[in-house]
Amino acid sequence: MRRTVQGPWGIGIAVVLLSWLVASTAIAGEVLVVEEVEIEGLERTKRYVVEREYAFDVGQPARMEDVEKTERRLGNLPMFNRVNIEVEFIDEPLARLRIEVDEQWTLVPTGNFRITDDVRLFRVGARDVNLLGRSLETGVVYEWRSGVHSGEGWFRYPRLFGRRLELGVEGAYRNRVFTLYDDEGQVEGGFLLRNIAVEVELQQEFRPWLYGGGRLEVTDDAAGLRSVGEAIEEVQRQEDLPAPTTLIRPGVLVQLGRIDDEGFLADGISWETVVDGASRHLGSTESFLEVNSQLNFARTLPLRSLFISRLSVGATGAETEYYRLFVGGLDEVRGFRDMRFRGNRRIFANLEYRIPSVVTDWVVLQHLLFVDAASVADEWADMRRIDAVSTGVGLRIKSPKIHSLVIRIDVARSLHGDGRSPWSFGGNQFF
Repeated sequence: MRRTVQGPWGIGIAVVLLSWLVASTAIAGEVLVVEEVEIEGLERTKRYVVEREYAFDVGQPARMEDVEKTERRLGNLPMFNRVNIEVEFIDEPLARLRIEVDEQWTLVPTGNFRITDDVRLFRVGARDVNLLGRSLETGVVYEWRSGVHSGEGWFRYPRLFGRRLELGVEGAYRNRVFTLYDDEGQVEGGFLLRNIAVEVELQQEFRPWLYGGGRLEVTDDAAGLRSVGEAIEEVQRQEDLPAPTTLIRPGVLVQLGRIDDEGFLADGISWETVVDGASRHLGSTESFLEVNSQLNFARTLPLRSLFISRLSVGATGAETEYYRLFVGGLDEVRGFRDMRFRGNRRIFANLEYRIPSVVTDWVVLQHLLFVDAASVADEWADMRRIDAVSTGVGLRIKSPKIHSLVIRIDVARSLHGDGRSPWSFGGNQFF
């Protein structure tokens, strides 16, 4: 015979169980059931692009932290400048969500330029990170660098098979002049590298703070003396040019953490490591392993100011000159010539403090202070010395309404090393 608990004991046990359930709910976060979702501000973006970012199921129990997670996901989509979610309880726990988004213009001509003492670079093309309103990215770019021409195109699908899986495909034909310097900063050679590359990458978001994936790159490279200039050609003719190479480079990548963007501000920390290489067993002309790791940190401070930093560490076993690791110039250590330092080991760091003086819906003007530093060598034992340190000031001109539009002006002063390129002008922001 089955016994049932009745009377005061049954009521007491029921109260205890109910209290435990309420306590469990409180620990897990406030529970609600989303009955309806209103989305305001969509102009070009399809509604399903927003809906697939939900961290909850409509009509099913959810927690407030799921709503907050949805807001973060939407805020990190490149087509939105700002995102706000309001919760209105109809009859608790039933709720209505109102999602307000501020779209950016994403189909834009792209441009990047760099003018320093030793590099003249102009890039023009077109890019769209929200093709047909479906959150697809595609683009093409033409580049003129110190008299030589290059081009590349790419396609990215961030939600392959409806999952948080990103597919990227890129093809490129590049020409780049490499200038080689000795330890004293004197030119000791150089060449023009012709690079043909095709790359496929898959990256999965496993958790909001954990990403991983793999990639495969196939390259065909050859060095020559065209367009290097008479001075470099005269020095390099005393040495043999690097031999042509063909590489098949598989690799894996892991990212821990995340940086959340909101307009021109950001918060968070992320650490990304990429391990790749080549093997003669796979058809490459040489075998080596390469590891690159980067730590990024961003924190929004009072007065809508921003502190942001980057630490990058790399090592390679490559023997061919143009596969070694290079440091110097606008995107790494400002105030020094492009590719000033080279070796098989490198560490460089950047610190910036940015504070705005003008903030409108269309234009943001930021002033900044920065410090850059680098150490490059062939062995870790030689990395105790610092090769370059610079500091300076700069301006950033951005448009919150136009995706990735940034104009950069930096003036750097070398504190250690042979810095000879104080002024830098460029487009886009490297971190």
